[in-house]
Amino acid sequence: MAEKEYQRLTWSRMRRTGLLTAFATRSSLWLGKDHLLCIDSTGYGEDYKRFYFRDIQALTLVATNRRSVWNWVLGVLLFSCAAAWGIDLLTPQDLSLAGIITGSVVTLFFAVLLLINNLCGPSCACHLRTAVQTEVLPSLNRLRRARRVLDRIRPLIEEAQGRLSAEKLASKLANPAAPDTPPVIARRRAAPATVPPRYYSGITHQVLFWLLLVDVPLTAASAFYESIWMDVAGVVLLLVSVAYAIASVVKQHNTTLPSGLKRLPWLVLGWTGLMLVAAIAYGIVLGINNPEALGRSIAVLEDPVVLTMTLISTTGTAALGVVGLVLLRKFRTLSRAVALEPPVADSQPAV
Repeated sequence: MAEKEYQRLTWSRMRRTGLLTAFATRSSLWLGKDHLLCIDSTGYGEDYKRFYFRDIQALTLVATNRRSVWNWVLGVLLFSCAAAWGIDLLTPQDLSLAGIITGSVVTLFFAVLLLINNLCGPSCACHLRTAVQTEVLPSLNRLRRARRVLDRIRPLIEEAQGRLSAEKLASKLANPAAPDTPPVIARRRAAPATVPPRYYSGITHQVLFWLLLVDVPLTAASAFYESIWMDVAGVVLLLVSVAYAIASVVKQHNTTLPSGLKRLPWLVLGWTGLMLVAAIAYGIVLGINNPEALGRSIAVLEDPVVLTMTLISTTGTAALGVVGLVLLRKFRTLSRAVALEPPVADSQPAV
């Protein structure tokens, strides 16, 4: 394939061909003189599909949740690495500088992947339709990239098929085209389906807020009674709290909860991540300046920096728990008042 004949529109992306496929299929899109060329490449061969501009009837973009799914997967992996590393820094064991560097690289790797996934923008699925088939274009899996490619090929399609005026376009969309009429090329946005919000009492949020308050006595006990079991209990409480924060984010979608309550689980996740990053950063600094300190557990009252970070973390966590319980109680009180309020009678006289 000569380079002067085709111009690359997209780099190769994975095509979904089933779980039992022996070799992964990579798909890329190329621009020819009068057609689009889709190349599906495996480890042993290539498959070419040409779509001539005169035959293309529609190019549709459908939003998908692929970016959100990868955010959850990478977020869980990032949090797991950070939590495991935090346990290693807090428990007495032989932790060398090489272990610190390895943990930093692994955590940074997942953090970079998470950042790239969000910088690429919303995900989508692109379908190309002709008179005889509908083809998925896997390489156009991000909305920003897909719109850029469609803006580039739209003039070529209009040149091959002709451009309709606004009046003719409205007429074609109102009346389905006859079999012998040319296809209609238009850019339409489907009206979003409106789903009424459902009532949710906030039981998952309530458990989350109480778990945040439990952190206060547990932190105080671990400061005065050093024990490996106290460290394990703190890590378990942290993991359970994060799990309930994630569950609260999922449960509150399209519910009647006020916006303030909906923001709190996100604040809990952000606050927890910020405190973990601060603890990891201080552990790196401590390991570089004083490698002997990595072989033992650092007590809260022993190091002023650890004490300050613990007070800030516990105060912020307790504040989120108290604010959450207050807002949740207010929401439930208003919900009961609305439910018990009698219907307003019609004041108009009967005829």
